[in-house]
Amino acid sequence: MIARAMPVDDPATVAVPRTWRLSLALTPSEPTRLPALPGSELRGLLRQGLERLGRLRRGAPSPFTLTPQWLEPDAAPDRLVDWPAGRPMTIDGLWFGTDPDPAALVGAGFNAVGWQPLLGRGRRARFTSRVERARCDTGATIDQRVAELMPSLTLRLRAVTPLALRERGEMRTTLGDGMALLVSVRHRARRLADGFGAAPDEAIADRLDPLTVLADEMVSVRWRRVGRRGRTVPAQGLMGAARIARPAPETLRALVVGELLRVGRWTAFGAGRYTLEADPSA
Repeated sequence: MIARAMPVDDPATVAVPRTWRLSLALTPSEPTRLPALPGSELRGLLRQGLERLGRLRRGAPSPFTLTPQWLEPDAAPDRLVDWPAGRPMTIDGLWFGTDPDPAALVGAGFNAVGWQPLLGRGRRARFTSRVERARCDTGATIDQRVAELMPSLTLRLRAVTPLALRERGEMRTTLGDGMALLVSVRHRARRLADGFGAAPDEAIADRLDPLTVLADEMVSVRWRRVGRRGRTVPAQGLMGAARIARPAPETLRALVVGELLRVGRWTAFGAGRYTLEADPSA
């Protein structure tokens, strides 16, 4: 295999956005039906609630995106799941930048109302929500994750939600040498840092090496994500896990940043989330 370097048109280093992790307690006030991976539906609904609190400027780019959990374990992403009224669930989200200060949102409660096409024409989903926690995930958190993973000679990269990675205009059906994932980390970090501000002294190195994949058990899956006006749109991504040799520190740091930010297409719909862990079989 011929090792490939990063595209030469990329800048030498890419800043990492200042990133916070928010936890919100979300409770539907009436029975609701959502996809098993309810990314964009809940994100838009919660943004409207935050706007009513006066925390966001209407029409401004949203510094908030969800990292939703599955409403039903092991379900297909587009399977419809009934969410009973009154059952609370904790939803994690990412908040980019410091305007407004995410820590000031802790304890804020609000009602959220969003158009819910899956309930039928004209129906709306109503929720009560409260921001429970806000934690800064850049800086020391990234350093800590790198330090935790460095002693392991092999790592397990597991897709929590589908990884929709493109390379040369085509969707990846295997992880390959991991370059499509690493390029996606750089592009996403650059775009978010440009839009919402970079974390001090946080950057991805100027050169990232291909991954050495020891075992690739990822498979390509297809589903239909819910688009505007309730239309469904075909989507594709990788699910499963891969064993990789521990990469060089600079590349490992980029993988940790991708673990935080998520990668690939359709992140607004909940896709692109993966975890890194020490390989227990090593």
